[in-house]
Amino acid sequence: MNDEEIAELIGLSLDEQLPEALRRTVDEYLAQHPDAARDTATLRDTVAKLRAAHTERPDPWFVERALKGLLRDNNSATGPGGYLAMGE
Repeated sequence: MNDEEIAELIGLSLDEQLPEALRRTVDEYLAQHPDAARDTATLRDTVAKLRAAHTERPDPWFVERALKGLLRDNNSATGPGGYLAMGE
């Protein structure tokens, strides 16, 4: 198996999408390649942290206020009809 194929299998193993036989192939490869094993462990930790991260939607009041500000800034930079105001 070439490096590209192993890298793809490692990616699938991080997503826990490998059949048992291919997972063993990845494990055997990582046992023989300590640098790859270390990098894979770091990736596994990162994936676990991302999965555990709590994502929260911003407060609707904040979103509305931010959008109004962006629209106001855009309108002041453009002239009638939404064209950039040149020399005004």
